[in-house]
Amino acid sequence: MKQPSDAQSRAGEPERRANGDGSISTRPDGALDLRISLPGGKRRRKILRRRNDESLRQYRKRAELTLEHMKQQAQAGHIVPSGNMTVSDYSEHWLANERRLCAAGRGLAPTTISFYEQMFRYYINPHLGTRPLPSLTSQDIERMMDQLDTEGRSPRTIQASRNALGRLLGKAKQDGLVAMLATSGVSNIRRTPDEYKPSDKALEPQAIGRVLEAASERWRALLMTLAFLGLRRGEALGLRWRDIDLDDGLINIERSLSRVSTGGRSALTLNATKTKGSRRVLHPPAELLEELTVWQEIQDAERLAAGEHWGGGEWAEIDLVFTAKTGLPIDPDNLRHALSRIGRRAGVGHIHPHQFRHSVASLLISEGYTPPEVSKILGHSSPSMTLDYYAHAFEQASVNAAGAMATAIHIGQATDDAGVAASEEGE
Repeated sequence: MKQPSDAQSRAGEPERRANGDGSISTRPDGALDLRISLPGGKRRRKILRRRNDESLRQYRKRAELTLEHMKQQAQAGHIVPSGNMTVSDYSEHWLANERRLCAAGRGLAPTTISFYEQMFRYYINPHLGTRPLPSLTSQDIERMMDQLDTEGRSPRTIQASRNALGRLLGKAKQDGLVAMLATSGVSNIRRTPDEYKPSDKALEPQAIGRVLEAASERWRALLMTLAFLGLRRGEALGLRWRDIDLDDGLINIERSLSRVSTGGRSALTLNATKTKGSRRVLHPPAELLEELTVWQEIQDAERLAAGEHWGGGEWAEIDLVFTAKTGLPIDPDNLRHALSRIGRRAGVGHIHPHQFRHSVASLLISEGYTPPEVSKILGHSSPSMTLDYYAHAFEQASVNAAGAMATAIHIGQATDDAGVAASEEGE
C-alpha cells in the first residue's frame, strides 16, 4: 500500500486510488477515515482506530482489508455502517444483521432479538435515536435514564435499556464507529437486598393444590406441568408429544414457544431453548403422567373433530402437547390471563405462571438440594446463577439447618442427662 505523504496525513486528504476503489484518509486524531461510493451517488464511511498492539504497517493493512470488505458488502447489497450513523440507524442495522445470523443458526436467539428491538423502539430511540453514535456521551445516557424514571418506568426496564444500549455500542466499537463505550461510565440501578426475592413470590403447596382443583380439564395438565416441574412458560408451551415418554416417565426439554416481534409484527415461534443448560431431561411424578395421558385422549378427540383444519395446517406436524381446541399453539399471554382467572376463582388471587417455578425452586432448596442440583432441574445456565437468584432461599435454608442441628444436639443432651439421673437413682 502506498503510504500517504506527511502533508496528506496532516490535511486529512484521501489517498489517491483508482476510480471506484474508495478512499482512506487520516483524521486529525490519527484515526483512518474509510469511504466508498454506493450506487445512486450515496456514500458510506467507517472510522478505523489503531489498536494498542499493532504496528503502523499492520494498521494500514487492516484498513486496506476493511475497505475491501466494505466494497464487497456494498456490492452484495448489505448495509455498511456509516461513521455518522445515528443510534436509531445503527440499531436497525445491528438488529437486521442479528436476524440474518439467527436465521443461519448463529448469533442471538429470536426472543433476545425481539427483546432488544422493543428496548430500542419504546425506550432508547425516543430519547437518543437522533444522536450520532460518535458523539454519544455517558451524560446523554444518564439523562435518558432520568427521563425514563420520570416517565414512571420500572428500575428493571431502565437497567435493561442501559444494558441494551451497551450491547449496541459494543458492536459499534468493533465496527470502528466509536472509540469507547459511553455506557462504561454510566451508573447502574442500585437494588436493595429485599427489593426482589423470587422465593417471596413462591406459592404454598396448599395454594397450588387449590389452583389445580379449580382448573378445568383444558388447563389442568398444563398447570400441573408447570407446578410439578418448574418449567418456564415457553418451555411448557413448546413441549411436543415426541418429547414425552409416558411409559418410561421422561420429559425432554428442548424447545420453547414464544411470541417474537420483527419489524413491528409478531408471531408465535418454536425455537431451541436459549442455552445448553436449558436442555435437560426430567422425571415427572406419576400424578402428572396420569394427567398427561388423560389430556392426550381429550386432544385426540379434538383433533379428530377438527380434521384437516387442525393446527391451521402449519402446526399440525409439530404435534404440540398443549394446544387450543383448534390445534393452534397457546399464546403465552393467554396462559397468563387464564391462570390469573383460575387463581382468583381458587381464592388465591392473581398469580403468574413463573410463580410455579419459584415454588419448585424454594421447595427444592428447603429440602436440602444443592445449587448444582437445583440448577440442573430448573435449566439454569450455571449453579452460580441459581445461587445468585435464590440467595435468600439458600440463606434461609442454612438457618433452618443450623436450627435443626441445635435442636438435635439439645435433644441428645437431654437424653444423656436423663440417663445419668436414672443411674444415680439406681445406686
